[in-house]
Amino acid sequence: MPAVSLINKARVIALVESGMSYGQVAVAMGIPKSTIYSIVQKWRREQTIVRRPGSGGRQVSTLAQDEALVSKIKRRPFATAASAAATTRFPGSTKTARRRIRTAGIRNYVAARKVRLTPRHKELRLGFALEHFVHDNDFWNRVVFSDEKTFQSSPNGRLRVYRPRNTRYEPQYVCSRGRPKRASHS
Repeated sequence: MPAVSLINKARVIALVESGMSYGQVAVAMGIPKSTIYSIVQKWRREQTIVRRPGSGGRQVSTLAQDEALVSKIKRRPFATAASAAATTRFPGSTKTARRRIRTAGIRNYVAARKVRLTPRHKELRLGFALEHFVHDNDFWNRVVFSDEKTFQSSPNGRLRVYRPRNTRYEPQYVCSRGRPKRASHS
């Protein structure tokens, strides 16, 4: 359950002090009865509803270092978190660098791949579209398109890219490549 906001904590205190029971306040606010009890006890004990600072360790990077890391990834989305951390001299670990990048709303995805089209390819595609533009749905229902299966013999794995959500096909995040060398097998 998410943390109870300060406004809701103040409402809880006001409702309890107006005479409502913990159970009635819990039902009215949609907050568990045990949480209502904890809020009221803290109020009675410390006269405050504000949380104490967390007990976690200190943050290893400053806001400026975090921003430098994120801007490096935005400028070079195909870079790795480790290389961006090294070039920006990020003081934390690679795992911390990845966390800071993710907090900025940028995630690591497999890059979309797109074959670079030459002017000749574009001309041929436009010609095909114009030639078959006149056909109706009955014609297209009888057409079967098939894809060729290509195999890659290089050891390169899938290329990854850091990008915000829903930006898969934006040009800066797409891996453009030349026409593949194909070999057929029958």
